[in-house]
Amino acid sequence: MTKAKSLRAIKAMAYDPTNTFLEKKAIKILFFAYSLFLVWLVLTICYEFYSRKDLEWGLCITNQCLQVVTNNFPHVLKLFKESVVALGAVTALFGVMIGWKTYKLSLENSIMANHNTNMKNFIDFCSLQIEREQILNLSRIDLYKLYRVIYPSSKCGVFTNFLTYESMLLGLIENIDITNKDYTDKKDKELKFQSKKHQARLIKGFQELGVTLEYRHRGDFTVIEKSLYRFFDSVTLQFTTLELNLTKKVKNYI
Repeated sequence: MTKAKSLRAIKAMAYDPTNTFLEKKAIKILFFAYSLFLVWLVLTICYEFYSRKDLEWGLCITNQCLQVVTNNFPHVLKLFKESVVALGAVTALFGVMIGWKTYKLSLENSIMANHNTNMKNFIDFCSLQIEREQILNLSRIDLYKLYRVIYPSSKCGVFTNFLTYESMLLGLIENIDITNKDYTDKKDKELKFQSKKHQARLIKGFQELGVTLEYRHRGDFTVIEKSLYRFFDSVTLQFTTLELNLTKKVKNYI
């Protein structure tokens, strides 16, 4: 089982008010039953004192009195002792259950706190980078979608799974390679390079990352394209362990 699946399993067993109510009810029933058991033992001893002429009832805690009780009620005392041991074991079990539930709650709260903190840091950083780029518009970039792409298991406490994000960046690099080849082929044949297909591929690729683009004049689109490459390189460097760089990728068509 992967770490992400394990954490999902823990979250699935998270705090349930119904289960807590049942646990409290079970504890009450247990102690009520044990109280009845103790009353039954006391009544049994009292009945023995009442029915047997060789025993005399009285309040006494001397060694002699205690010896009389020990000699005449060995089985009752043994039963009482074993019941105390059993009650202690059951109480310890409930203690372990309550401790485990408290640990699960603490773990879940910690996971969500880490998720919220990381997401806030991510949004703040990206917003600042977009503002620095000037040409980019924050309203055209869905940072929450981008966060989910980079951290698909963030709510489970996993911040090192970048496979989806990596595949999308590699898709952009593949699009650059395709355009490079198309541009070189057109140049060798002295044909005019058309950027519409290139723009279409990048529009689709960036859309998967939460970026909305439209077709533009080749020069205008190039400016936005370069700016996006710088933005994603800064995000990749700051929040992932990937060593992919879009800006340094050779682009013959630019």
